[in-house]
Amino acid sequence: MMEFDFELINKFLENNINIHPEAFEKLKNLDESEIERIINEAKLDKEKPLVITPEYLKKFEKRIVVVKSRRKRTIAEEYESEIRIKRDVTKKSYSKGNIEGFVDYFNDRYERLSRILREREALKEASTIEIIKKGRFSEAKIIGFVNEKRTSKKGNIILEVEDPTGVIPVVIMSDDRELAEVAKEIVKDEIIGISGVAGRNGDIIIAKEIFFPDVKLNVERHRSEVPLSLVLISDIHLGSSKFMANEFEKFIKWINCEIGTPRQRELAERVKYIVIGGDLVDGVGIYPNQENELVVKDIHKQYDLLWDYLSQIPEHIEIIIIPGNHDATRQAEPQPAISEEFAEKFYQDPRIHMVGNPCYASLH
Repeated sequence: MMEFDFELINKFLENNINIHPEAFEKLKNLDESEIERIINEAKLDKEKPLVITPEYLKKFEKRIVVVKSRRKRTIAEEYESEIRIKRDVTKKSYSKGNIEGFVDYFNDRYERLSRILREREALKEASTIEIIKKGRFSEAKIIGFVNEKRTSKKGNIILEVEDPTGVIPVVIMSDDRELAEVAKEIVKDEIIGISGVAGRNGDIIIAKEIFFPDVKLNVERHRSEVPLSLVLISDIHLGSSKFMANEFEKFIKWINCEIGTPRQRELAERVKYIVIGGDLVDGVGIYPNQENELVVKDIHKQYDLLWDYLSQIPEHIEIIIIPGNHDATRQAEPQPAISEEFAEKFYQDPRIHMVGNPCYASLH
């Protein structure tokens, strides 16, 4: 006769997950942490069946044995890792706290990032806020520092943007949905470029385009003399209802040389390093009503669940993790590494290197 563990059943039902009796028999033999992982991943899986079956549970069983059952040594395993962290802002992102220090930091950061933004065709002729406020131009292009961000009663996003010459409000209209989605990710202290329409008196800008400082494309490439590869990923946003669980699982399988064309598998065999450039998780309280878009509402669980994924990456691959605006660190740049308080498992894994933003490193 089948014995029912009602506490276990309720755990799944509380998360709107139905279990087939045969699947229940498999689940009751697992420890609590494994149960928790299955619940969290099932919640994120947009393609899960209405009822969790033994067949569905096999995907979790495969994941446990995948690294252990890998066939041959890859090219990347033949080489020792060579990681040198040249400069890391963690525990060094402080000044004396006086006005002069802040002004120097602001001006230096503004100059560096504005040079990058001005390389964009749309911002080559960006003017100062002081000139815009004279009311002589209908078209406005500026580069500035986000002082404040708020949402109006009508749902418009209002930014208070500053440059060395002045301050001006910038409005992102709620009916410009694409731009509003971009603006939702903006946080205080960011330096951005804005193209839009100036008010008649030059006292306001209605944004039409928003630009962020990007990595230069026309830089000299530095290639390794050894046949190794580096993977760059970012914006995983684990915990969000928009997290792409199936795609991320495919990435894990590819990095384990399980799937892909012969050329893709050959490339996976050469991967020695993975760099994750921020927003590992979706975080909590980052923007208004974010909780409505969260599947995993506890930030500790978000990081624990991500570590479950990353722990499946082959042991010879080193992982460098840089924080983003959604991560458990200071939102304003420079950002120290993600706090160990929230990501304890990451700090316990010798393959994972937790660094700040910015960070300068040399790999091989």
